[in-house]
Amino acid sequence: MKYREWLLTNGLGDYSLGTSLGNVFHPRQALFVAVWRPPLQRKILVRQLHESIRYAGRWRPLSLEADESAYRPVLDFRLVDRLPVFSYRFEESVLRKTIWMVPQEQAVYVQYTWEGEACDTLLRVGPLIPISAGQLEKATAESQFRYNPCGFSFKPDKEEDRWLYCTFDRQTEFTFVNSWRVSDLQDELCYLPGILELSLQPGDRATLRLALNIPEPFQGDEKLATCHDHQKNLIAALPDDLGDDTLRAFVPAAHQFLVRRATTVSRKNQTILSGYPDQADHGREMLIALPGILLLSGQFEHARQVLLTLKAHALHEIIPGRFPATPEDPDYTGFDTSLWYCIAVYEYWQATNDQEVLKEEYPFLIQILNAFVHGTDHGVQMDPSDSLLFNRWDSSARTWMDRRLAHWEATPRIGKPVEIQALWYNALKMLNEFSAVLEKPSGEKRTAELASRVEEAIREKFWLHDQGCLVDCLGREADPGIRPNQVIAAGLPYNPFTDTQTRRIVECVDRHLLTPFGLRTLSPDHPAYCGHPGENAEERASAWHNGVVHPWLVLPYVRAALRSGKDAADLILQFEPLWRCVEEGIVGHIPEAFEGDPPHRPLGSPASSLSLGAAMQAYAVLRNLLS
Repeated sequence: MKYREWLLTNGLGDYSLGTSLGNVFHPRQALFVAVWRPPLQRKILVRQLHESIRYAGRWRPLSLEADESAYRPVLDFRLVDRLPVFSYRFEESVLRKTIWMVPQEQAVYVQYTWEGEACDTLLRVGPLIPISAGQLEKATAESQFRYNPCGFSFKPDKEEDRWLYCTFDRQTEFTFVNSWRVSDLQDELCYLPGILELSLQPGDRATLRLALNIPEPFQGDEKLATCHDHQKNLIAALPDDLGDDTLRAFVPAAHQFLVRRATTVSRKNQTILSGYPDQADHGREMLIALPGILLLSGQFEHARQVLLTLKAHALHEIIPGRFPATPEDPDYTGFDTSLWYCIAVYEYWQATNDQEVLKEEYPFLIQILNAFVHGTDHGVQMDPSDSLLFNRWDSSARTWMDRRLAHWEATPRIGKPVEIQALWYNALKMLNEFSAVLEKPSGEKRTAELASRVEEAIREKFWLHDQGCLVDCLGREADPGIRPNQVIAAGLPYNPFTDTQTRRIVECVDRHLLTPFGLRTLSPDHPAYCGHPGENAEERASAWHNGVVHPWLVLPYVRAALRSGKDAADLILQFEPLWRCVEEGIVGHIPEAFEGDPPHRPLGSPASSLSLGAAMQAYAVLRNLLS
């Protein structure tokens, strides 16, 4: 059977991540991971289930890792409406297991259906909980256990009044076990508080709910219907012109990144998580992903709420970068995050033609412009001699190539990074367009003058005629490395370069950086290139922007390549492995990065909103041209 991973979410930051084999092979995989403390401090509540069935007079474990001498049921796995369904075959009988989550509910549901002739079949199920003995009181302490006819509840941490409810939608027999079991990870001990046992007759269905602080009784079939209705409504709401089946298939996975989470400003904010299983949210990544994750599928109100969340957390007109999982203030060191905000507002306006939102956003966008002109708190300001933006040597502002350990930076880019200038140029052009639409003549005049100066400076100062590419960063010493930031510069909505320059930029990138999964972050010819990150933190940080492939770069590349005259059909074929990688790893998702050298193994988060959102938008651009 082919190994795959599946992901279930509930819109609150909780998730269930498992495999097609039914076993746990990686620490990131667990049946129930919940937000334990706001805003996004998660806790593994249930690693996996301890399951066995009494069939034909014998108890048989469902795990593939059972004793070699034990009888093993034949296992089949399918995704039905994106829900994992396992089928365990016992001669002529089948036990089907379906797992799902319900939106806005901290719970995981596991439904067992018995199909076959055999009667008086018994099923035993118990949760394996990865906690230490120090988190337990006396084994029979009523303060940590509660029992009811349908199951039991257990307090995973004796210091906190939060209860994990393990209950069926029918009466069961409970056996207190109070012992430890080794999980599939082998080196992990999990606590097994008890076992629930119930009989199954032909055609019977029984649903287990693992829930955090939800004691109310439930009906499994109703909860499954709620889950199916949510999926159907999501697909039904898609625009008719969204595109082919490939693009529409991306949408349910994209929706898994949209969550409500608390911050220091508000307890209910709508945001786009950067990735599963362990990433929180980041302003820059959120803004780049937003058009693909939300605008393509017509989820305009959600997109608006995400923008409002970022705007509410702005500090002196600087949009936050990384939001911490702990209750702390966000990070504001993103050099370019506020510029990406301007582009996201523009993309929103292009998709909706919402003039009211434009009126609301315009004053804030002007404040962003003024902040860069006069200088930000983080050492970024406009150079009056050429109107380009620069960060001083003592600046705390960072571009997207921001890997660092302590005070050491893997890719220092002090001075005038090329993509920052293109983002600045785009922000000015967009504000110029907004000024014209809203009849703001002074704003229109000022932005036009600045944009003209920036365009001239970028073309002249960054262009290397002999090499046919752009300098990556103008500073004390120009960076000679060939990096993909020049494609970002040529692949934004407004392109400051001539047709000839754009064509030569794409040709240079094709020679040095292009892979089937996106673009390398540095040419293999450079001495600092590292295509295979090592095991320690220093090596990984060194390689992350010095050779590793980042899939999100496919979006600016596609735009620049089309401007250079490339054919849309050829580009779809070029990145076919990227579109199809959603069938590997976590089904429906694209990883955060790939190794720079073949076979380009996945790296980082296995499910990245930045990668998926950019790939969706790039694919949509190409498909729209072909149709």
